Amino acid sequence: MARARQGSFYADRLRPLPAQVEPAVLSELPFTTRHDLVADQREMPPFGRCHVVTIEESALIGRTGVGFSMSQQRLNLLLTSEDIRHQAELFARALFEAGVRPGHRVYVADDPRYNALAICAMHGVSVLDGIMVYAGAERSARTVRYVIPALPPDHIFLTPTYAQFFSKVLAERSGTRWPIQSLTGWGEPGYSAPHVRERLLQRWGVVSEYSPLSIVDVYGLSETGLIAMGCRSGRGLHVFEDACLVELVKPDGDRVVGTDEIGEIVITRLGSPSLPLVRYRTGDAGTLDRSPCPCGRTAPRLNRIQRLADRLIIGQRALFPLDVDEALIRASAYAEAVVIERSSERLHLQLSGIDGPLDQVHLTRVLSEDLNVPVSVEIKSSENLSSFFHKTIRVVDDGNRDVYRAELEFQRELEHA
Repeated sequence: MARARQGSFYADRLRPLPAQVEPAVLSELPFTTRHDLVADQREMPPFGRCHVVTIEESALIGRTGVGFSMSQQRLNLLLTSEDIRHQAELFARALFEAGVRPGHRVYVADDPRYNALAICAMHGVSVLDGIMVYAGAERSARTVRYVIPALPPDHIFLTPTYAQFFSKVLAERSGTRWPIQSLTGWGEPGYSAPHVRERLLQRWGVVSEYSPLSIVDVYGLSETGLIAMGCRSGRGLHVFEDACLVELVKPDGDRVVGTDEIGEIVITRLGSPSLPLVRYRTGDAGTLDRSPCPCGRTAPRLNRIQRLADRLIIGQRALFPLDVDEALIRASAYAEAVVIERSSERLHLQLSGIDGPLDQVHLTRVLSEDLNVPVSVEIKSSENLSSFFHKTIRVVDDGNRDVYRAELEFQRELEHA
């Protein structure tokens, strides 16, 4: 584990710090939160004491997103050349699992504004001697009309939400099947959710020469780097045990939870030269499965990863957006976009792109019985509720309403530019 320099962020928090921190003694160390890192950078801008390298020692400067985090604050990030190489090698593992081989063209259709790791994903293609084509998560019609005919992709790296949107544009604008072998990417609800995979396999089966496509999920944060990757069995994401230690603790508490019990994902980074993180509370929740995987890998698997910032407390019941999505599937009413208005009294849903019954009264009753909370439903046109926004499901409240509104307008402008 990387040692923090004297005088750094961890000098006081972890004194005395042993030369090697073993997993058995992790529970004796204090947690680190994003609030801690934000406060550190506020006290010593712009990068704080949490980074143990200088700007001159760095190869990449980035920022985290703000709209979906617990702190609602950005972090400034420094990555060294060693950081980039290490993350690129982790990405290469996921891309290799998806089928990327030397000479294959890999479209990176992601937006680096939100995640410095997108740059590392591009480098991961190079590790496998592939050919990286940066397409970006915008101006889809232009990509379909000009870029794809000139450089047909073998693989695409993109979020599940953009995969839905892009497949629709590709089917409508080209009318041709392309040699696309796999989809890889991040974002929730992730590719490892069975109903998400099934839906995307159907959609991409119309535009791809390969059936079925390979779909591989990856999980990570800008500040932690990659944490886990999926496999072709689609039964969760295997933790990169050579890159981090993973614990699950009680949300809003500090007790380590048992197998299959939902808990907040806590990360201790191994070997990071720029940003050591010890027992870092990610703000994400999930379960940890240690049972054998059909793919043969022995690393434990993270499942049902969700943002704690999106947790819904209605009465005495706690729900996540994935619970809502799965209830819609059981009601045979798949929605391309779901906006959840946060409320402590009821679950208010705004839906667009519905496949299934359009009777709001019927859908309200079925969802109320399934989720065991009061539900109200509005079905809107796609024009009034954009389906393209990096996330299929959005939890809206007074704290993030303006952020979502601004991003929706910006992305609509880009898509029609």
